[in-house]
Amino acid sequence: LKDAINEAIRDWVTNVRNTYYLLGSALGPHPYPLMVRDFQSVIGFEARQQMLDQAGKLPDAIVACVGGGSNAIGIFHAFRDDPSVRLV
Repeated sequence: LKDAINEAIRDWVTNVRNTYYLLGSALGPHPYPLMVRDFQSVIGFEARQQMLDQAGKLPDAIVACVGGGSNAIGIFHAFRDDPSVRLV
């Protein structure tokens, strides 16, 4: 991920007049983190509904991998108001 971001930023600063760089990670100024959260939260809300449909309850914990934060902000958003679900 780091190498891809570095290369994209290099291209962006080299071609600033005809290039726009939009992060896919939950980084940068407002409103970019909110946009990433909203796009990625589809997965979180689907996972929440599937847990209720298939297990009849919410999970004890949601674990997200380390990286740019997009998967974490997306899946955590659907469970943020559930105090019984640990967000790791």
